[in-house]
Amino acid sequence: MSSDIITACADMTFADMILDYAERSGQSQQQVRDALIKSGAYDALYDEQTGLWAAGPDACLDFHEQLCTTGRYMR
Repeated sequence: MSSDIITACADMTFADMILDYAERSGQSQQQVRDALIKSGAYDALYDEQTGLWAAGPDACLDFHEQLCTTGRYMR
């Protein structure tokens, strides 16, 4: 699969992550977006080698929450 397609998949997953997390948390989409961009989950999502881009928004949010609970949240 090409890098462009993988990036497009990651972009769509990230957009869904923002919507889902904003709904769950009651935070604005902008607040959620800013927080997710600072997280290791964002880096992993756009790293083609992890395959997280293909896992879907729920799996990515689970990964984000695991990073938060283990203290490895920020880059």
